Amino acid sequence: MSNSLDKLDTVEIKVTIKPEQIKVAENLLELKQDESEKRKIYFCEDIQTFCTPKKLQLFEHGIILRLRKNQDNPDDSTVKLRPVSSQISDQWRRIEGFKIEGDWVGDRKIESASFTTEQNQGEIEETVERKRSLDKLFSEQQEHFLKTSAEIEVHLNNLQVLGPVKAFRWKPKLGGSLTYPIRCERWDIPDGRQFLELSIRVQPEQAQVAQEQFMQYLKLKHNKLDLTGVQETKTRLVLEYFANELQG
Repeated sequence: MSNSLDKLDTVEIKVTIKPEQIKVAENLLELKQDESEKRKIYFCEDIQTFCTPKKLQLFEHGIILRLRKNQDNPDDSTVKLRPVSSQISDQWRRIEGFKIEGDWVGDRKIESASFTTEQNQGEIEETVERKRSLDKLFSEQQEHFLKTSAEIEVHLNNLQVLGPVKAFRWKPKLGGSLTYPIRCERWDIPDGRQFLELSIRVQPEQAQVAQEQFMQYLKLKHNKLDLTGVQETKTRLVLEYFANELQG
């Protein structure tokens, strides 16, 4: 990792369940769709690159722009940069909605910096329907963060909104020795594919031990789950799907 753990606000430790085992995992963890928090997630990408082999221009440069409609919480928009670069000033850490987080998936450990702001109800829908310009979904501070910290220049109103992905989120109450609450989130892509991710969020100084305990807990408590598969990044796969759909 480029920065030491003491530079992080939190560490999120994730496990991706193999597609063929999602139903098994949902049964073991007692995840019922009608008891989930429902979300719709959109991403923004550079439409100029869809006619070239490198379709995901922003993603390839470590930029993720996300719009999220939340059932039980205010809608929001997020600017996320990963990995964290030296261009990101410490001044951002004093601003509400900004955080630097470690994303740990197996042996892969990446730092990301994200800046999230709330959106009023209906604003995301108006933007998706092109009744409202995309730049209005990002605050002046978010735009300044993007301008001063990203690897490339981003013109928000030249971007295409991709999605939505339907997401279902649970916080199951599980017994056992694990002291960290587990969060579960499933993404459903329109082509029928699903991605289920289990995660815990801990303080940086707890991360190494917590990851070991988390994996051990899943192996002992839910030994029917195969945790040895490749831990894919679901964001890339989702972006690729919608980019290909846009091309027709």
